[in-house]
Amino acid sequence: MGRLALGLSPSDRRPLAASKNPDATRRTSTANQGQSRQQKLILPTTGTMLSDGKKPILLASHTPDTPQLDARIRADKLAREHPCQVVATGAAVREFCRQRQPIALLLDLHLPGLAIAEDVPDFATATAVIVLGDRGDEALAAEALALGAQDYCDRQQAHSPLLAQRLERAIATHSPPVALSDPCLLTKMADIAEDAIIAVDAAQRIIFFNQGATRIFGYAVAEILGEPLARLLPQRFAQVHNQYVQGFQTEAWPARRMGDRRREIWGRRRDGGEFPAEVSIAKLATPTGPILAAILRDVSAQKQSELELELERAQLARAQRVAHVGSWEFDLPTATLSWSAELFRICGLPPETRPTLNGYQALVHPDDTAIWQTAWAQMYEQGQPAEADLRLVRSDGRIRHVYVQGEPLVAPSGELTGLFGTLADITERKHTEAQLRDSQTQLSRQLVRMALLQRVSDEIRRSLDSRQIFHTAAQQIGQAFRVDRCLIHVYQPEPTNRVPIVAEYLSTDTASLLTIEVPIAGNRHMQRLLTQERAIASPDVYTDPLLAAAAPFCRDIGLQSMLAVGTFYQGQPNGVIGLHQCDRPRHWTADEIELIEALAGQLGIALAQADLLAQEVQRRQELAESNQALQAAKEAAEAASRAKGEFLANMSHEIRTPMNAVLGFADLLHPLVVEPQAKSYLEAIAASGKVLLTLIDDILDLSKIEAGRLKLHYEPIDLRATINEIWQIFQQKALAKQLAFYAEVDASVPAGLYFDDVRWRQILLNLVGNALKFTERGTVRVTVRAYPSPNSADAVALELRVTDTGIGIAPEDHEQLFQAFRQSDGQSTRRYGGTGLGLAIVQHLTQMLGGHIELSSQVGIGTRFTLSFPEVAIAPEPPLAPAIAPTAGDLDQFQPAKLLVVDDVASNRELIAGYFANTAHQLLFASDGTTGVELARTQQPDLILLDLRMPGLDGRGAALILKHEPVTRTIPILLLTAQSPQDDEAELQQLCQGFVRKPVSRQQLVAALRSLLPLRAEPDPDTRVQPATAAAPLPPGESVDLLTLRVALEQALATTWPPLRDTLSVRQLSEFLTQLEAWEEVHHWPPLNEYRATLRQAFDTFDWLTIPVTVNRFPELLQRLRLDLSA
Repeated sequence: MGRLALGLSPSDRRPLAASKNPDATRRTSTANQGQSRQQKLILPTTGTMLSDGKKPILLASHTPDTPQLDARIRADKLAREHPCQVVATGAAVREFCRQRQPIALLLDLHLPGLAIAEDVPDFATATAVIVLGDRGDEALAAEALALGAQDYCDRQQAHSPLLAQRLERAIATHSPPVALSDPCLLTKMADIAEDAIIAVDAAQRIIFFNQGATRIFGYAVAEILGEPLARLLPQRFAQVHNQYVQGFQTEAWPARRMGDRRREIWGRRRDGGEFPAEVSIAKLATPTGPILAAILRDVSAQKQSELELELERAQLARAQRVAHVGSWEFDLPTATLSWSAELFRICGLPPETRPTLNGYQALVHPDDTAIWQTAWAQMYEQGQPAEADLRLVRSDGRIRHVYVQGEPLVAPSGELTGLFGTLADITERKHTEAQLRDSQTQLSRQLVRMALLQRVSDEIRRSLDSRQIFHTAAQQIGQAFRVDRCLIHVYQPEPTNRVPIVAEYLSTDTASLLTIEVPIAGNRHMQRLLTQERAIASPDVYTDPLLAAAAPFCRDIGLQSMLAVGTFYQGQPNGVIGLHQCDRPRHWTADEIELIEALAGQLGIALAQADLLAQEVQRRQELAESNQALQAAKEAAEAASRAKGEFLANMSHEIRTPMNAVLGFADLLHPLVVEPQAKSYLEAIAASGKVLLTLIDDILDLSKIEAGRLKLHYEPIDLRATINEIWQIFQQKALAKQLAFYAEVDASVPAGLYFDDVRWRQILLNLVGNALKFTERGTVRVTVRAYPSPNSADAVALELRVTDTGIGIAPEDHEQLFQAFRQSDGQSTRRYGGTGLGLAIVQHLTQMLGGHIELSSQVGIGTRFTLSFPEVAIAPEPPLAPAIAPTAGDLDQFQPAKLLVVDDVASNRELIAGYFANTAHQLLFASDGTTGVELARTQQPDLILLDLRMPGLDGRGAALILKHEPVTRTIPILLLTAQSPQDDEAELQQLCQGFVRKPVSRQQLVAALRSLLPLRAEPDPDTRVQPATAAAPLPPGESVDLLTLRVALEQALATTWPPLRDTLSVRQLSEFLTQLEAWEEVHHWPPLNEYRATLRQAFDTFDWLTIPVTVNRFPELLQRLRLDLSA
C-alpha cells in the first residue's frame, strides 16, 4: 500500500468560499514558477515560538479600504504590543521583512510586485502570514497556504472583529519551519487532518486516502486504494466530474476550488448516503507522472447551519416588516453604517443605497436635528444607551414619525467598537395620539357644556310653576353667557299669534323690556325663530338683513349684538330665548351657539311639562270625581253580587228543602204503588224533581264561575272508565231514539291523567246530553285523543270531540250559543226544552281547566264541539278504580243503633222516619239545634243526623257545642245540607264525619252510614249452604222452589253477575232484568220481587246513581235466601 507526501499545509481547517472570479488567472505564471519548489514541504516545527518583543504587524495592502483595515487592527489590544505598519508593494514588504522581521504579515494576494511562489515561503519562514483576498481568490489562497501561509481571510471578514482573533491565533501557532522529506512522516501528518485528502492517478484510480477520508466516506484504506474515484461520487455527478477534471488538467492553474454558486459538490459514502462538500483540487508532478490531489471537507453541518441562519434572518426580516421596526449598526473602526431591509422601507430608500451618517441626518426633520445630535453624542461620546422621537422627511415629502433606540458595542477590553440600535415607525401611533388629544379636548369642552347645561336644566326643573321656570331660566342663562340682557318669550298662537316677554335677566344699568311686546307680523327675525330649531347669531344687529327693519328699535334699546333661538316641543314652537349684548358687537362662538340650542331644547321641554302639569292637575281632578263615581258603582255592583249570591244560596236551600220531601216520599211510595197509571205519575214526579235539581245545580255552578269561587280538584283519573260510564249512561236513551252512539278513546291517551273528574264528567254530560237531545237520526260520536305536549315531556295535549248529525247551528247563532240562558233559534226551547246554561258552563269549565272550545256546525248536517287541553299532566300510575258502592237501600244491614235527627222542617224528619220504618233502629227527633244538643247530652245516640241551616242555633253552632262537650264529642255527626258542602268544606270537616246533600235519597243515606255504623255480622257471600236435608223443615212445595231458586242465584253469582258488576253494560243489565223477571214468575219470593222492582225502576228512569248500588246488592239477595232456607 503506498502513500503520497503532499505539499499542502494541514493547519487550514476552514472552508473556502466558492469562486467565480476569472481574474485568478493573472497569477498563473507566478504560480508556475513556484512548482519547482513543491518537492520540498515547508512545515512548522512543534513546541517552538519566536520571541515577539515589540515586533510590528505588517499590513501589505494597496486597496481603498486599507485605512479601515489599519484602524481595525489598531483598535485591538494586540496593537498595544505590536504596532501596525502599512506598505503598498511587494518590494516594500520584502525590504521591511529584511530589516524588521514583523511578527505577523497581512498579505494582499493582489499586491503589486508580489511573487507568491517565491515570496510567501520566504515570508513564512520567520513570520505568521495571513493572506487577504476577494471572493474568487480561493485558488490563489490555496497556493499560498501550500507554500507556508498560516491562514486565509477574505476582505469582508477582515473588517470584523474576527481579524484580530485570526491574528492572535496565527501568531500563537507560528514557529520556524524545518525541511522534511520523510514520506512516512508526511503520511502520518496527513492522517491527523480532519478533512479528507485524496490523490488519484491519470486513470482516476485512488492512490492516496488519509484517515480523514476514511472517517468521512466510511471506506477503509485497503478497500478503496486502486478503486475508481467514481465510487466516491453520486452517479448523477459522474459525467460532470469527468468533464471538470479533464478541463482542469488542460488549464494552466496549479490549483483551484471545485464547484461554484450554481453547482454544489456532493460525495457518496460507503452506505450510499450523500453529503455536500467543499473541495480544492491541485495538480502535482511526481517522478512517476502527474497526479491530482484533493482536499475535501464534509459541510453538512455547515449547510444546515446556513439554512437555519437564513431562516432566522428571513423570520427576523419578516418580524421587522410586520412590526415596522428596522435595525442599524455602526462599525466604529471602519466608520460604516449598515441597515436592515425594513429600515430602507421606513426611510423610503431603495435597498441598494449605501447608508451613511450624513445621509441619515439629512432625513431628520430640521426641527428635530438637535434631538438626534444629542442622542448620538450620548451613545458615541458618552458610551450610554439613548433614545429619541424624531420625524423623518422622506424623498417623496412624506413625514414619518420614528422612535430610535441605540446602545454602544464594547469589546472585552472595554473599548467602544460600534453602536447598535433599532428604529421603529410610530407614525400611526402618533396619528392615533393626536386624534386622542383632539378627542380629549372635544370631550373636555363637551363636559364643560354638559355641566353648564345640567346646572341650568336642574335649576329650571326644580319647579313646575311656569312663572318660576321662566324666572330661573332667564337668570341662569343670562349669567352663564355673561350678557347684558336675557329675554324669555312665550309663544301664544291663540287667539292671535303673540310672543310676550314673561321673564328677563338684566346686568347693571341695562333697561328692562318687560312691558314691550315684540311683534311677529313683519318681523322676519322672529318668524324665522318660530319655524326652525337652529339658533340665529347676529354679531352686529345693524348688518343682519333679518333685523334691517328693526334697526331703529335696536338703537332705542341700545342693542349691539344678539343670539336668539326658538324653543320647541315635539316639533311645535312654544317660546323664544334672546341674548342681548349692549356694550359692543360680539362674535358668538360655535360652542355658545351649540349650548344655547341645547338649553332651548331643555327649556322647551320644561315649558311643555309645565303646561302638561296644568292639564294633568285638571285631569286628575276630573279622574278623582270619576273614581268616586266608579267606586260607588263598584260598591253597588258588589252589593248586587252579594245579593245575587245570597239569593242563589237561599233559592237553592228553599228549593232543595221541599224537593227533599218530594223525591224522598216518591221513593218511599214507589214500592207501595202498583197501579200502572199511578206508578207512571209517581215516576214523572221523580223525573221532574231531578230536572229541577239539575237546573239549580247549573245556576249555582254558573254563579260560582262568574264569582271566581269555583275550585278545581285535580286527581288521577282513568278517562277510559269515565268515557265508558258516559256511554252506559246515555246508551239507553240513544237506543230509545234509534241513534248510533259511539264512545272511543284512542290508544295515544295515557292510562292515567291528572284532571278534575267531577268537572270532566260535567262537561261530558252536557255535551253528550245536548248531542242526543238535538239529534233525531244518525249518529252521536265521542272521541278522545292525545298528542305530545309542546311544553313538557310529562304531559300530553288532550283533545275531546263530540260530533252529532243533528239539526245543526246557524253561523249567526254561534256567538250567542255560549251565553247563559241563550239558545239558537234552531234549538228552540219550545221544542227541545232546557235553559241554555249547559254550554256556557262547559265553556267556562274548559277555560278553567286550561283549554279552549271550538264549534263547527252546519244547519241540517250536524255539529262538532272540539275541546283542546294543551297540557294535561300524566299520572305516574293508573288511578285506582273507584270503590264499588256498598249495598244500597237496606238500612237493616247495620247493627241496631240509636239515631238523633235534628231538622227544623217536619217533612224532612218524616222522610228520614219513613226510610227507617220497619228497621231495627231507634230514632230520636228534634226540630231545632238547642233541643238537639240537649237530647244528645241525655240520650247519647250512636249517630246524629244534623241539618246545617236552622233558625236559632243552626247546625254549625250545634256541632261546635257537641264537639266541645266531653259527653258528646265522640258521637259521629252526619250533616244534612241543601247547599254545596264545598263552600265551607275546610271548616265543616272539623265538625262532622260526613255530608249528605238534600234531597236525601235512601241510597245516599245508606252510603253515608256505611262508614259510620257497624254492619251486622254476615257469612261470606261465597259460602255454600249445606244440602237441603240439613236445613230446617219448610213447607214441601215452597222448600223445593226456594232450593231451586238458590241454585239459580248461586250460578248467576258465579257467572252472570261479575261481568255485569264490572261493566254495567246496558245490554247485560237488560238481560239480567229479564232473568230476574223469569225467576219472579216461577218462585214468587218477596225479596226477589222487591229487588227486581228497584233495579227495573232505576233502569227505566236512567237513574245511574241507583243502578250500580242495586247491582252490587245481588249477593245480599242470595244471603237472604240462605237465611230463609236455614230458618
